[in-house]
Amino acid sequence: VLAATIGATLVFIAARSLLHDYFVRKSGAWLGKLRNGFQADAASYLLLLRLTPIFPFFVVNVAAALLGSRLGIFIWTTCLGIVPGTLAYAFVGAGLGSVLDSKAEKLASCRATGRLDCIVSLDFSALLSREMLFGFGGLALLVLVSIVVRRVLAKRSGGQVW
Repeated sequence: VLAATIGATLVFIAARSLLHDYFVRKSGAWLGKLRNGFQADAASYLLLLRLTPIFPFFVVNVAAALLGSRLGIFIWTTCLGIVPGTLAYAFVGAGLGSVLDSKAEKLASCRATGRLDCIVSLDFSALLSREMLFGFGGLALLVLVSIVVRRVLAKRSGGQVW
């Protein structure tokens, strides 16, 4: 979470300093209206964008910079907003790690007996550990939330979100 927040912050600062003037000139008045609406409630927008994977991580970093988010708001919403996804991926990784460790132990145990025909296979049922199920469930929940948010935003705007 800390590394992702630092990386996002560096992209944010670069976009705000290097690209800002260029995009303001190219986008004209419509960006100004969007900036005003975004800045009025930047924390809520950024937290929503981080909690629901509606847009790619990099795009949110750059958009927040171009729409004039304050650095402090960007940092805390990024740090807090990426925690659920990070936890879900950590559960998946821990579950996969425990499955692979279990298979490695079985292989080592077989080889310790001096056998040369030791075979360990990885089947789908082995991937149904508690950690894996929590991780995949968490990821599925994040995707489901993003779908609901997209539909609500599409209804409000009368069409597509993007």
